[in-house]
Amino acid sequence: MLVHRLLQAAYRHEPLSGQGAALYGGRWNPKGLSLLYTTESPALSLLEVLVHINPKRIPAYYLVTLEVPDSIRTYQARELPADWRATGSVQPLPSQTFLLDWLREPDSLVVAVPSSILPIMANYLINPRHSLFVDCQVVRSEPFEIDERLYDPMHRGN
Repeated sequence: MLVHRLLQAAYRHEPLSGQGAALYGGRWNPKGLSLLYTTESPALSLLEVLVHINPKRIPAYYLVTLEVPDSIRTYQARELPADWRATGSVQPLPSQTFLLDWLREPDSLVVAVPSSILPIMANYLINPRHSLFVDCQVVRSEPFEIDERLYDPMHRGN
């Protein structure tokens, strides 16, 4: 299975580390637990980055495509906590506690969940603690330029 992620260029040499998620936590993991956030398409990876980006300081990015074993569990939105799309500084988020057992003792390498930005598409969460993680391979890594029309209102309509 091919999955995608956009990485800041500074981190492109360690695309499988999961350290950013462990340091800061994310929608699906609390601080202290590694997780690799990937998506089903490069376009969704871009959306996932754009919602967090500071348009005044756009770092260089790399699009990384990974091939991962087909060890996957899929969750539909109806199976998730009612407020799984919640955001904010209150920790833990409901989505962070939903997968705690899997984060600690994974029975699958990948969990597919709907994107909170575009729920008709999937994010693929890869657990570095799973025994198949060593079989994840980078198949492509290339510079990725974000079109400024996506974040600069002065360029809208051009």
